[in-house]
Amino acid sequence: MRRFLLIIALIISGLGLNAHCSTVEYDGYSLDFVVTDVTDKKCEVVCNSAPETEMTIVIPSSVMIEGVEYSVTSLGYEAFYDCDKLTGIEIPNTVTHIDERAFYSCSAL
Repeated sequence: MRRFLLIIALIISGLGLNAHCSTVEYDGYSLDFVVTDVTDKKCEVVCNSAPETEMTIVIPSSVMIEGVEYSVTSLGYEAFYDCDKLTGIEIPNTVTHIDERAFYSCSAL
């Protein structure tokens, strides 16, 4: 029984390793991307660290995640939450979905 529980625990803990994600660093700012579709190689912007200075960012049209290129197709829930120093953003034409709360409390745009 103990061996069975150990095997189950190892399987469950291994599932977290499959959360495909990547971070793109800017000067004092970062964007996190998570895979949304492995087959079609799509990902979305999911969260960030708020910029420390006023800045404009450019979201890339694709990012490399674990050696595979994924197209950035959406901006997720509160992806730019409380980014009061974000003064501009360039969104690539690969983005086809923007969550209604992606820019929640983002007052400088």
